[in-house]
Amino acid sequence: MADEKKTYTTYLIFPVYKDAKLKKKVDKWGVKNNGSDHVIKYFATQAEAKEFVKERAERNDRAAITKASKGAHKGQYQK
Repeated sequence: MADEKKTYTTYLIFPVYKDAKLKKKVDKWGVKNNGSDHVIKYFATQAEAKEFVKERAERNDRAAITKASKGAHKGQYQK
């Protein structure tokens, strides 16, 4: 069983804006499972949210994938 495949869980890390219409100032960051409306947890910084996703995936013996929402990798999944 050396060739066991890891099950992937896709998490979405998204910004929560103070003013949703203007999308100017990010107030906090949320983490949820991709395809779900339920937010798992909110964080003050994006780095804290990424660390939470990594720890949660390791605890559940899974690999985490996040979806980039901005920049050169927009819309792409990243391990």
